[in-house]
Amino acid sequence: MTFPDPAFEQQRVAAAEYLHMKLEPRTKADLAIVALLSVVYAFDLAAAIFVLWNHKYPPIRSKSPFLMVILFIASAIWLVGDAQVNGNVPLAGTILAHCRGFGFWGRVLFGVCTVYAAIVARTYALYRVFYLNVPARSWRLYLLVSVYGACILIFGIIASALKPSQSAEYVPALDICNLAKPFKIAIFVFMWISYGLLAFITWKLRNIKSSFNEFREMIITCLIIFSSMTFNTAMMFSHPQYPLILRYRIVSTLYDHICTNAVWWCIMAKPVFNCMFRRSIYLQEWLAKLRKDGLQREYRVTNDQGNCIERKQIYADSTQHSDRLLIHKASEANGFSHSGNTEDKMWMSEENIAMPTIAYAKTNYSEQTGNSVSFSQQETSEFTTIANSQRRSSNADTRNVNPPHGVSWQQQADSHRENMFNQDANGNWHVL
Repeated sequence: MTFPDPAFEQQRVAAAEYLHMKLEPRTKADLAIVALLSVVYAFDLAAAIFVLWNHKYPPIRSKSPFLMVILFIASAIWLVGDAQVNGNVPLAGTILAHCRGFGFWGRVLFGVCTVYAAIVARTYALYRVFYLNVPARSWRLYLLVSVYGACILIFGIIASALKPSQSAEYVPALDICNLAKPFKIAIFVFMWISYGLLAFITWKLRNIKSSFNEFREMIITCLIIFSSMTFNTAMMFSHPQYPLILRYRIVSTLYDHICTNAVWWCIMAKPVFNCMFRRSIYLQEWLAKLRKDGLQREYRVTNDQGNCIERKQIYADSTQHSDRLLIHKASEANGFSHSGNTEDKMWMSEENIAMPTIAYAKTNYSEQTGNSVSFSQQETSEFTTIANSQRRSSNADTRNVNPPHGVSWQQQADSHRENMFNQDANGNWHVL
């Protein structure tokens, strides 16, 4: 079957006229809107995978990345349900003819309600951290999610027990899904109650002190969802046969997913963009903002962790592949420490070795001898100076010059280390 199929659409128009209804056939505009939103969600999928891959990056971790991925998945399921219920795609002879499966369970429960559940869970976590000053994860958070999930499940089971004519049924002559009016009322009452819970928790956040405008994000989210809910409620009850009218069904589908994408990107755009293009610089700015506001604990970053993260970025800036460097953890008070038996080793990228640091020289020494070594405050200052000098150097420095033929990057790095550091009788390393 081609889409749109003129003969099939003409049959639908004739059936609607017989029932004294107006039906506008599906056109390429329906296909275009479904294709456009599919491309948008493919882009969102790439962003969601990126978020999962970088979920330990502190600015992304602070945005509840796993909840945001759930929100994305629920939005994609919502799109499938919208395309069915709004009549944008043919249903005859396809699995989409199961109206309760996709139109109710998919669109309403696993789509709309799951989006609300993810946002409510994130908002309640913010409420616990910034308003109650307690950890985000607790039995109360899991209880809230479990109770809401149970309500969704009970609602779905009851609806599935009803006759199709009392809930959602497929109308073959018109090739659409029809929802019984009492069933529609029950759905919207449930969704408005869900929204009320979200709005209440968001309102409780109004006086919190946070570093990255979480309350503003949630206010914007609430307004977007309110707009979507109001639009859908008005459309569903003022034009109950809107899937038969081209402009109504296109606007309804498009507006729903403008809203869901706006919610996701309102929260994730800044950390995702900066993680891609300003990873180390933004992290240092982010940590500095936390220290200034005194909110390290609320964002699950201790002072020692913050200092360790910043030192890791100083090392990382000296190569083009910062993710290949793993820096050992240490507190600022005791300097950096490392032994040959620990897992926290710094490996320099074989593809792009930068000027070796004291950390590399000492790590190499400890691995060869098995002895423990430590960094003094003076040495820490020295390697920081070297790293900063590396960042200011031109593109013609050693990290961008291919090694001589027959010489590996590791051999070149060892040569640089021997030319830059020496070891005294006590086993201490010094810059030449």
